[in-house]
Amino acid sequence: MIIYEDTQTSFMNVFFGIFASLVVLLFLRGSPFLKGFFIFSILIILLLFYSLTITITETELIVYFGIGLIKKRIPLENILSCNPSKTNIFYGWGIKKVRRGWLFNISGFKVVDLELRNGKRFVIGCNNPQEVCEVLKQLTGIENGY
Repeated sequence: MIIYEDTQTSFMNVFFGIFASLVVLLFLRGSPFLKGFFIFSILIILLLFYSLTITITETELIVYFGIGLIKKRIPLENILSCNPSKTNIFYGWGIKKVRRGWLFNISGFKVVDLELRNGKRFVIGCNNPQEVCEVLKQLTGIENGY
């Protein structure tokens, strides 16, 4: 059962995908197959990365991009701490290793910093980091939700 869900949409990614498709259609010379290949590739990237959703159930935290092919599942019993935080422009967006752990972000700078019992850390973008940490605090009993 879903207890909490938060979705960020990357309007910049959607705008870039539409713009790139128009550029390919209008300016790329060559075979229709080549145009089709580029537009198909852009659409696949858009489907994979147009949004980032955090879902919290009774047993796990699930983070997934776009249509859900790229997904991370974290059992709640593995969460040691959750702290609302912010990133800066140098962290950027996407999936990558940063100094604070693995970054999963699609838009904006608001994030939750998660530390797991095995020492792994995740920085996950969301619209309401305080809310996410409060829900995790209630479900897991962690004390340092703020």
